[in-house]
Amino acid sequence: YYRLRNAVSNRYMSGNASSVTVIDDGTEVASTIFYLDEGNKLLSYTQGRYLDCNARNLAAVGTAHEGVFDVAYGGATANVITYKNNGYWTDGNRGDGVSIDRGSSAPNEKGYNWIIEEVTTLPLTVSAVGYATFYAPVGVRLPDGVTAHTVTVNGNVAELSEAVTEVPAENGVILQGEEGSYELTIIDEDLADLD
Repeated sequence: YYRLRNAVSNRYMSGNASSVTVIDDGTEVASTIFYLDEGNKLLSYTQGRYLDCNARNLAAVGTAHEGVFDVAYGGATANVITYKNNGYWTDGNRGDGVSIDRGSSAPNEKGYNWIIEEVTTLPLTVSAVGYATFYAPVGVRLPDGVTAHTVTVNGNVAELSEAVTEVPAENGVILQGEEGSYELTIIDEDLADLD
């Protein structure tokens, strides 16, 4: 998981609803977190949609508009995020100060360099009823006070499994805890799938 901060404006790329914008302070904002999958596609953590190869949008998973990206070295502190064979990401190319756009200018021009910041925790909110759902392509360790459960349906009854405090990659779970905001720590361990 990563945050993308423009090397010139210091603004963060943010995925909201179906669009991509830039915001001033994205270090504590969940919408600024993206996952770079094995196919070099950037997936919005909060929206579950890919950055679109046709400009400032998020594309539904499985559509033709999922952008494939390359990361090229752009100097001592920055990188250039490019659509594969289709231009470069730039901050505010339209001059409105909030848009993300793609352009075809040389990648060393103003606005085209991005600093890639690794994310080590994922934010999660537990609702007033004390539950949330969670799924990620990485394993996570839960904070104190939050437990994970799988669900088994027997007839008309849903039964929760025993509580665990680590969730393996690609396992959907129900999280239980007090209402509030939490940080889930990304772990690099290979955990066995939950039953």
